[in-house]
Amino acid sequence: MNQVTVLVERDEKILLLRRPPSGLWGGLWEPPTGELAPDEDPAEAAARVVHSLTALRLDGMQPMPRFEHVLTHRRMRFHPFRARARGRLRVRGYEASRWVLRAGDVGVAAWAARLIGEA
Repeated sequence: MNQVTVLVERDEKILLLRRPPSGLWGGLWEPPTGELAPDEDPAEAAARVVHSLTALRLDGMQPMPRFEHVLTHRRMRFHPFRARARGRLRVRGYEASRWVLRAGDVGVAAWAARLIGEA
């Protein structure tokens, strides 16, 4: 499963979104993340995903090293980016949002902690 994820930055903080309580990584926080469609450009997918989940637009998007996260039942391939946010935040599909200085401020999945630690 291919995913795009974006470390959205504003005022030296990053945006994290809390997943719904049920399902994979339920209740944990993560950067805006969504599926990469087959043959879709990862940068275009990242901008699409962030806008659809947060209504934010992105400036200065930069790719980060791709990585894999293996679960017992699936292999996830992440195409991460970092970018600056502009616009008004309106969250869709997540329980809450929070701008944080570091991942340790909230409970995050291992893959998200790894990504944020590399930023």
